[in-house]
Amino acid sequence: MAAARSLVVGSPNKNVLRLLRESFASVPLPTTLMIVATLLSSVRAGFYIASMGGVTQALLDQDQRSAVRWTLVFAAAAYGEHLFYPLRSHLESIILDRTIHRLQKRVLERASSAPLVAFEIGPFFSRLERATDNLGARVSSILNYWLYTVQLVVMAGSVLVPLWFINQWFVPILVVGMAPGFIAQYRTATVVHEARLRNASGDLLMRRLGEILTDRNAGAEIRLFGNGPDLVRRWVAARSDRGADIIAAERTRTRAMTSGEMGVAIAVIATLGIMVQLLVQGQAPPGSWVTVTIGIDWYLGMLYGLASTARGFREESVFLGDLFTFEAEADAIVAEQIERRARTPGTAAPPTTSFPGTTAMEIVADNVSFAYPDTEHAVVREISLRIRPGERIAIVGENGAGKSTLVRLLTGLYLPDSGTVRMDGLDSAGKDALALRGQIGAVFQDYVPWQLTARENIGFGNVSRLHDDPALQRAAERAGVADLIDDLPDGLDTWLGRQFGERDLSGGQWQRIALARAFVRDSRLLVLDEPTAALDPLAEQRLFERFASLTEGRTAIMISHRLGPARYADRVIVMDRGQIVEAGHHDALLEKGGLYARMFAAQAEWYNSP
Repeated sequence: MAAARSLVVGSPNKNVLRLLRESFASVPLPTTLMIVATLLSSVRAGFYIASMGGVTQALLDQDQRSAVRWTLVFAAAAYGEHLFYPLRSHLESIILDRTIHRLQKRVLERASSAPLVAFEIGPFFSRLERATDNLGARVSSILNYWLYTVQLVVMAGSVLVPLWFINQWFVPILVVGMAPGFIAQYRTATVVHEARLRNASGDLLMRRLGEILTDRNAGAEIRLFGNGPDLVRRWVAARSDRGADIIAAERTRTRAMTSGEMGVAIAVIATLGIMVQLLVQGQAPPGSWVTVTIGIDWYLGMLYGLASTARGFREESVFLGDLFTFEAEADAIVAEQIERRARTPGTAAPPTTSFPGTTAMEIVADNVSFAYPDTEHAVVREISLRIRPGERIAIVGENGAGKSTLVRLLTGLYLPDSGTVRMDGLDSAGKDALALRGQIGAVFQDYVPWQLTARENIGFGNVSRLHDDPALQRAAERAGVADLIDDLPDGLDTWLGRQFGERDLSGGQWQRIALARAFVRDSRLLVLDEPTAALDPLAEQRLFERFASLTEGRTAIMISHRLGPARYADRVIVMDRGQIVEAGHHDALLEKGGLYARMFAAQAEWYNSP
């Protein structure tokens, strides 16, 4: 996984070319037609400029036939491009839609298939956030920048053609004279963007402070504790530092552009001087003055447009680097896990069933250790544990003891750095163990309040029953949320949450919905990680009084900071600093007088003290 984290994919230019290949791969014919249409519509610039001079000269010469001929050329050049607009608009919509869909789908597939531990890698997660930040608009901008660049280059070249026919010195004078200005703008194109990148952490702080100051949930604390003025001052300080750096970058870019403009001025003056001399000496027709002056103006516009496009190109290409590097990192991490699973034997001794007739899952951990990526401290250290089929386990301990990490190891969401975890005899690192995930139901501490319908909030626990209303209702009843569902305007089809929904829920209601999501699955292993943290005491008591019936026929693992519910478990596992320090039934651990007894006494004293 370390190799995957060090990947950096492509230079900005290579990334843009890769994006173009993605476009061709998505829709080859529309992309080809778009390029051809862009080239044909861009060539008209040279004809337009030549026709302006030709019409002027024909009128001065009172040459009717020449005037008509040049007028037709002018009309075709000036208005012919409009014939391409409907086609280009249609092709562009197809290209953008298919290319963006292709990239978005790939990112989402990689994000959903990456192992859970990958999200603990700071650079990986940050790159994923940047890669998905407004992906569609960014890809659209880059493709438009590229098409605009092709158009400007072709137009600039076509503008120089009629000038070359008037005098061959015009082209080298304009190209060489204006090159320094273009190069200066190109080199300083990302100065301001780089300043913004330097201030990315400050921007994040500003954004977070702004969110806190305007957040509905934070409003009560801000007003009660009087934090508003201090938060505003911190926002102003961060904004001032950022502004000073960006203004300095703008100053650097302005100086570079000003020096470049001197070369542009010299080239224009030289070209016009030669043109005047040719006219005075009668070596060029008067109409050519119109062609040259309009040609210079257009050529300047093309160069400035190219410089501006280059700036946008380089700024947006940073996003492409994040996008393609994330894909490479995700592929490398997934390939590493696949290789590890392929090396791991897929079969082992069958589980020992302690409760005859049960279909519950057996889990055996043998000398398991685990440390999060980029850390040396093991969160779980040399743990050996056997959970018998149908056994109800409570895992307790102080914050940071490693409880949730251990559960993720026992369910195969994390793979151990050393030791083995076997589920029904299958090594969790082996590919055959993946099939067991469909037999695990869970409510995690950081459960997801889906901003979707109540049906989907419950049914996502078992998508095969998404439209099985009786099954969803039974799950809701077991979780104690059936009355809430019945009171919703459209029942199971009511949208929940504030983003799209018709009904927002309290924290306890959301948690009961998450419980229903776990219960709708016919799981052989049920994991409850702080399942009642948001419930009121009476609701918590009612839930745990039904704990035995809710977990009947299943192996159950429960994590709880409050030790009262541990009384309902067959065995209590006490963790401290990543290790199991005690294990046994609630009553036996109290009699032992160890860490569990001290923790239980401390909580009991809190409730019993006057």
